[in-house]
Amino acid sequence: MAERPAPPLPPVSVLMPAYNEEAGIAFTVETTSPVLDRLFDDYELIVINDGSRDGTAAVLEGLQPRFPRLKVLSYAPNRGYAEALRRGFAASSKPFVFFTDADLQFDVAELPLLFEALGDGALAVGFRKDRRDPWHRKIYSRTYNWMQRTLLGIHATDINCAFKLFRREFITGIPLHAESFVINAEIFLRARQRGLLVAEVGVTHRERARGSTTVRPSTVLRTLGEMVRLRFARVRA
Repeated sequence: MAERPAPPLPPVSVLMPAYNEEAGIAFTVETTSPVLDRLFDDYELIVINDGSRDGTAAVLEGLQPRFPRLKVLSYAPNRGYAEALRRGFAASSKPFVFFTDADLQFDVAELPLLFEALGDGALAVGFRKDRRDPWHRKIYSRTYNWMQRTLLGIHATDINCAFKLFRREFITGIPLHAESFVINAEIFLRARQRGLLVAEVGVTHRERARGSTTVRPSTVLRTLGEMVRLRFARVRA
């Protein structure tokens, strides 16, 4: 007997921040869209073009006639990862919101794992089972996680993993003030303030095939400063 196909997942807004991704953004959209077509009857793919200085905007514009579910948010100048996510969250229209990076280091075919873990909860997050990054990126990641655990008391396995799923009412209903990758930590803090549990799932991580990372050694110092500000800020939830 032939196996029945799995029922489609609930409607979702898929967000991808992008900065100077001209070399790979077409491949990302062309690779991701068929997977989303298979998993969902109703979805939108929102690429947030965060002030790219290359041809990212032109490539995305050229893709839209072929991919009607693709939405593009473009603005200038570059405002950083956190602002890109905030704009994506605000632009989302589906009851569930998922974000990942535009470099295809994560496999959107594993989205069902997050939905299964989410259940009736508000958020489910991935952690990289076997991180496929250069050694210096792994050091940055360990440093970030240590700082966030020490300063902010967050004990998630992989705080900055860009594979996260939320109920829309949660992610659009919390204040997010971070200016960098610390927005990931802030999301965990807001969940904790509301007494919400965070489901964690191991996900596949792949080597970056195109483009280049924006993380630099100076990023660590800027991020540390922002964590300290977040730690002592008296921002009411």
